[in-house]
Amino acid sequence: MAIEGPNITLREERAEDLPLLVALRNDLETQAWGLALPPDFTLEMYRKRFQAREFSYARTDGRFIMVHKGSGEAIGYISYTGLVPRWEVTIGIMLSRAYWGQGLAFEAQELLLQFLFE
Repeated sequence: MAIEGPNITLREERAEDLPLLVALRNDLETQAWGLALPPDFTLEMYRKRFQAREFSYARTDGRFIMVHKGSGEAIGYISYTGLVPRWEVTIGIMLSRAYWGQGLAFEAQELLLQFLFE
Protein backbone atom coordinates (compact mmCIF):
# COMPACT_ATOMS: atom_id res chain seq x y z
CA MET A 1 0.00 0.00 0.00
CA ALA A 2 1.35 3.41 -0.94
CA ILE A 3 0.75 6.57 1.07
CA GLU A 4 0.11 9.54 -1.22
CA GLY A 5 0.94 13.18 -0.57
CA PRO A 6 0.92 16.26 -2.80
CA ASN A 7 4.60 15.91 -3.82
CA ILE A 8 5.73 12.47 -2.71
CA THR A 9 4.56 8.89 -2.37
CA LEU A 10 5.69 6.59 0.41
CA ARG A 11 5.90 3.02 -0.86
CA GLU A 12 7.36 -0.31 0.19
CA GLU A 13 11.10 -0.87 0.10
CA ARG A 14 12.26 -2.91 -2.93
CA ALA A 15 15.50 -4.65 -3.84
CA GLU A 16 16.24 -2.04 -6.52
CA ASP A 17 16.23 0.66 -3.80
CA LEU A 18 19.21 -0.80 -1.97
CA PRO A 19 21.94 1.15 -3.86
CA LEU A 20 20.17 4.42 -2.96
CA LEU A 21 20.00 3.43 0.70
CA VAL A 22 23.69 2.53 0.77
CA ALA A 23 24.60 5.85 -0.88
CA LEU A 24 22.51 7.84 1.60
CA ARG A 25 23.92 5.99 4.63
CA ASN A 26 27.51 6.51 3.44
CA ASP A 27 27.06 10.25 2.73
CA LEU A 28 28.71 12.21 5.55
CA GLU A 29 26.35 15.17 5.07
CA THR A 30 23.19 13.11 5.45
CA GLN A 31 24.64 10.99 8.28
CA ALA A 32 26.64 13.48 10.35
CA TRP A 33 24.74 12.36 13.46
CA GLY A 34 25.96 8.76 13.13
CA LEU A 35 27.93 7.16 15.93
CA ALA A 36 30.10 5.06 13.61
CA LEU A 37 31.98 7.52 11.41
CA PRO A 38 33.11 7.28 8.76
CA PRO A 39 30.14 5.24 7.58
CA ASP A 40 31.03 2.01 5.82
CA PHE A 41 27.70 0.43 4.90
CA THR A 42 27.81 -2.01 2.00
CA LEU A 43 25.27 -3.21 -0.52
CA GLU A 44 25.64 -6.71 0.93
CA MET A 45 24.74 -5.45 4.42
CA TYR A 46 21.57 -3.87 3.07
CA ARG A 47 20.76 -6.91 0.94
CA LYS A 48 20.95 -9.17 4.03
CA ARG A 49 18.70 -6.81 6.01
CA PHE A 50 16.22 -6.65 3.13
CA GLN A 51 16.14 -10.44 2.71
CA ALA A 52 15.73 -10.98 6.47
CA ARG A 53 12.39 -9.17 6.54
CA GLU A 54 9.54 -11.30 7.81
CA PHE A 55 5.84 -10.80 7.34
CA SER A 56 4.04 -9.63 10.44
CA TYR A 57 0.69 -8.11 11.24
CA ALA A 58 2.40 -6.13 14.01
CA ARG A 59 2.76 -2.47 13.07
CA THR A 60 5.54 -1.64 15.52
CA ASP A 61 8.15 -1.03 12.78
CA GLY A 62 8.01 -0.04 9.12
CA ARG A 63 10.19 1.19 6.26
CA PHE A 64 9.16 3.25 3.25
CA ILE A 65 10.87 4.68 0.18
CA MET A 66 10.09 8.31 -0.64
CA VAL A 67 9.29 8.76 -4.34
CA HIS A 68 9.12 12.24 -5.88
CA LYS A 69 5.88 12.51 -7.83
CA GLY A 70 7.26 14.97 -10.39
CA SER A 71 10.25 12.87 -11.42
CA GLY A 72 9.17 9.38 -10.32
CA GLU A 73 12.61 9.09 -8.71
CA ALA A 74 13.26 7.39 -5.38
CA ILE A 75 14.70 10.26 -3.33
CA GLY A 76 14.89 9.01 0.22
CA TYR A 77 13.74 6.77 2.99
CA ILE A 78 11.56 7.11 6.08
CA SER A 79 11.13 4.52 8.78
CA TYR A 80 9.48 4.13 12.13
CA THR A 81 10.22 1.94 15.13
CA GLY A 82 8.75 1.34 18.53
CA LEU A 83 5.19 2.31 17.67
CA VAL A 84 2.85 2.51 20.63
CA PRO A 85 -0.49 3.00 18.85
CA ARG A 86 -1.92 6.50 19.28
CA TRP A 87 0.87 7.40 21.70
CA GLU A 88 4.50 7.39 20.46
CA VAL A 89 6.93 6.38 17.72
CA THR A 90 10.53 7.01 16.64
CA ILE A 91 11.03 8.21 13.05
CA GLY A 92 14.17 8.25 10.90
CA ILE A 93 14.50 10.08 7.59
CA MET A 94 17.21 10.12 4.90
CA LEU A 95 16.76 12.40 1.90
CA SER A 96 18.96 12.88 -1.18
CA ARG A 97 20.73 16.25 -0.94
CA ALA A 98 19.31 17.34 -4.32
CA TYR A 99 15.90 17.49 -2.64
CA TRP A 100 16.84 19.30 0.58
CA GLY A 101 15.06 22.56 1.34
CA GLN A 102 11.85 21.71 -0.54
CA GLY A 103 9.73 20.57 2.39
CA LEU A 104 9.73 16.94 1.24
CA ALA A 105 11.09 15.45 4.48
CA PHE A 106 8.46 17.41 6.39
CA GLU A 107 5.76 16.14 4.02
CA ALA A 108 6.96 12.55 4.44
CA GLN A 109 6.93 12.90 8.21
CA GLU A 110 3.42 14.36 8.22
CA LEU A 111 2.13 11.60 5.92
CA LEU A 112 3.64 8.91 8.11
CA LEU A 113 2.34 10.43 11.34
CA GLN A 114 -1.14 10.75 9.85
CA PHE A 115 -1.00 7.11 8.69
CA LEU A 116 0.16 5.88 12.11
CA PHE A 117 -1.96 7.99 14.45
CA GLU A 118 -5.23 8.81 12.70
